[in-house]
Amino acid sequence: MLKKNLLLIALSSMCLSYAQESEITLKQLISNSFETKLYNQNVIDEYEKSMENLRDTPIIYEIIPGDIIGWTTRGAHSIRKNFRIVNDKLVPIEAIPSDNNFITSLTNKAPEIKERATDGSNWKSPSIIKESKNSTYILSSEISAHSSGSPYSPAPPPTTKIDYEVVYSTKDFKTFKLIGVKKYENRKLVK
Repeated sequence: MLKKNLLLIALSSMCLSYAQESEITLKQLISNSFETKLYNQNVIDEYEKSMENLRDTPIIYEIIPGDIIGWTTRGAHSIRKNFRIVNDKLVPIEAIPSDNNFITSLTNKAPEIKERATDGSNWKSPSIIKESKNSTYILSSEISAHSSGSPYSPAPPPTTKIDYEVVYSTKDFKTFKLIGVKKYENRKLVK
C-alpha cells in the first residue's frame, strides 16, 4: 500500500513538473502561431483580451492571414470566436447564417432541415474557403438532419443520417447568399 502511494506521488509530481515546463504565455502562442508582422500591436492586444477569461488554453488560428483570425476551445462546451480585422481593430464575425432570407432559400432546397437550420448548434464549424477579388467570402459548412419512416407505423421508424454540405457567400458576415447544397445519406452523395 505504501509503495502504491509513493508511486502515485512520484507520478503526480512528474506530471506537474512537465505541465509547468510546457506552459507558455498567450503572447508566445500568438507569436509562434501567426505571421505577427501582419498585425499591429492593437490587434494582437484585442485578440489576446478576447481570450483572457477562458479556463483552457485555446486553439488559435489564422483563417485568412492578415484578414480573419479566430480561436476555439475543446470540450463539451466548446467556444469558437472568429474576427475580421477592419482598420486595425477586431470585429467579431458570425460565419453561420441566421438571416431569414438565407434560411428560407436553404430550406426550400432541403426541406428536411427546416427545424434544424435556424439553430447554429446543428451546423458544423464553417470553413472560409477563400476571399474573391470583390471582397466576397465563400464559405462551406455541413448541417445534419434525420429522416425517419412513417410516424404511424407500429414499429419505431428507422432513422437515416442525412448531411447537407452548404456553400454560401457573404461580404459582411451579416447577410449570406446560398450558392449550393449537396445532400449526403449515410455519407454518400445523393444526386
